[in-house]
Amino acid sequence: ECGLDKYRADNWGWQLPLLEAQLDLASKFNLPLILHCVRAHAELIERLQSVSLPRKGVIHGFYGSVELARRYQALGFKLGIGGLLLDDNAKKLRQVVTELPLECFVCETDSPAMTPKNSLSRRNTPLILADVVQKIAILQTKPYVLVSEQLLANAIQLFEI
Repeated sequence: ECGLDKYRADNWGWQLPLLEAQLDLASKFNLPLILHCVRAHAELIERLQSVSLPRKGVIHGFYGSVELARRYQALGFKLGIGGLLLDDNAKKLRQVVTELPLECFVCETDSPAMTPKNSLSRRNTPLILADVVQKIAILQTKPYVLVSEQLLANAIQLFEI
């Protein structure tokens, strides 16, 4: 996992060169990336547009708008959808899942971080994945099995597993 994080702005000066080095490595070794991005989507997209990444990757913990999601989709990246989707106030993320095709998503936990606000647990675990898939199925108005099979196919394709 690599990326940009303006929430931790005290180290912004060296985040860009490190990201560019990671992008070069991913390109050179034909590997997918797990990209972390907080408050720096414009900068990340600019860099992704300027490099050739045959395997693309995942925008980890995606929580942005439909417009932002479509920009990453156009670049060939999948969106990591996790426990945040289960939050009642995740309206933008729910709209993204409703409007974009299933082929755009992978399911993730980011365990133990990013615990859904309405979770009974104070810690995020892979046990929530079934709930995330169920919520995606509801938002997409598709059967759970179809959604889970497509999400698995997306991960297999992306990571060549």
